Amino acid sequence: MEQIQEYRQRLDKNPKDLEALVSLGNANYDIQRFDKAAEYYERALVLDSKNLHVRTDLATCYRNTGKVDQAVKELRQVLAIEPKHENALYNLGSVLLNDKKDVKGALKAWDTLVSKDPTDSKYDALRKRLQELKKVSPSAG
Repeated sequence: MEQIQEYRQRLDKNPKDLEALVSLGNANYDIQRFDKAAEYYERALVLDSKNLHVRTDLATCYRNTGKVDQAVKELRQVLAIEPKHENALYNLGSVLLNDKKDVKGALKAWDTLVSKDPTDSKYDALRKRLQELKKVSPSAG
């Protein structure tokens, strides 16, 4: 809590303190205050528009506040800069599948993710999910 207060004081002195903006965004994100976290992340992106981690977290905030189209837009911006960004690919697949009901789009995002390293065991559960989705919706795969 003390550190949060310090970041707030830093922002009072310098509204363009990138570290303070991101840290306050992260603190609010962690306690699921997604609207407030999004505000800090948006301000941070004005200062550093190519910060892919902040943009990915912003997309998650948007999803959690029902702004699904904005979430997809942010994730696609991340992937335009770094096409194999793991968190963006995973989150895009999740948003497309669960919120947009776009099985084909989700499969494409997740296939890209797991193809990064076919032997990486951290993707085993996702590979299994992909197989299940392809069985249920073969025209999407």
